[in-house]
Amino acid sequence: MAAPTFRPPFPNGIRANDFIEALSATYGVAEKPAAPGNIVQGEFGAQDEIVACWQDSHYSFDLIRSSYGPTFRLVGVLKRLQSPVQAATTEAKRLDDQEARQRDAARIADEKETERARLEKSRRENKPNFRP
Repeated sequence: MAAPTFRPPFPNGIRANDFIEALSATYGVAEKPAAPGNIVQGEFGAQDEIVACWQDSHYSFDLIRSSYGPTFRLVGVLKRLQSPVQAATTEAKRLDDQEARQRDAARIADEKETERARLEKSRRENKPNFRP
């Protein structure tokens, strides 16, 4: 579950460390990602960067810097729901992939039927005027 994105206006010059300091006052000491530039998939395929993490036995929060300018997201996860959500997401993808063939076949059949109907209509309109 994603928290709202922090968007301007915020005072000029505010940096990730300023956000980390402010959030640490509420959530405790932040953990820095193991590797600098820890990348996550953002909206529309953007590659956003996790700049800090907070967690305890029940919750996990990530502060994420957008690759599209000076915006940040604070993403919170209720850890006890993380595993069931992941399982449901995996099952939904499996079902979507399985049904994709059926959807494609139905779409192709519909396109063929539409083309057949268009040609039949054209034939009916043009046949009376046809002279060899």
